[in-house]
Amino acid sequence: MDTNLYDVDAKPEEGVSLTREELKPCLQELLQERFHLLAHMETRSGRGYALLVAQDGPHLKPATGGHFPGQRHPVSPGHLHTYNCSMSQLAQYLTSAAGFPVADQTGLAGSYDIDFNYNPRFDMESPLQPLDMALKEATGLLLKPQKVPVETLVIDSADKVPTDN
Repeated sequence: MDTNLYDVDAKPEEGVSLTREELKPCLQELLQERFHLLAHMETRSGRGYALLVAQDGPHLKPATGGHFPGQRHPVSPGHLHTYNCSMSQLAQYLTSAAGFPVADQTGLAGSYDIDFNYNPRFDMESPLQPLDMALKEATGLLLKPQKVPVETLVIDSADKVPTDN
């Protein structure tokens, strides 16, 4: 399947507007119908990071009111700014910054406002710290490399040639 490339051009019914989450099952149905795709999600152990509390303990700012849970400023490399963020949400945000899955193992409940800058490209000339050091300094949390649970899409079977429209 990795040698054949396909363009999928699909639109919802006239006048229907779908969110990204509402669109997912529609695309899955399309792939099942046209490629006879059979797949399932499976949790596997893979390379990643555990999000832990540092030895000195956390120093997080409790969330201030008025923000949706996990609300973020626009994403920009080298800057993480969230409001009303749980530790599981922070782990999700750190996954994209770290380039590997991050699993929350802090045991911390509640929501926090988090804001810090980091060096996103390991640029030796940058005055900013690498992600792990900036995270520890700003929050008292650590990223420890280890095997973590990773949700993985497993394709059981699929046809190479799709059925016609």
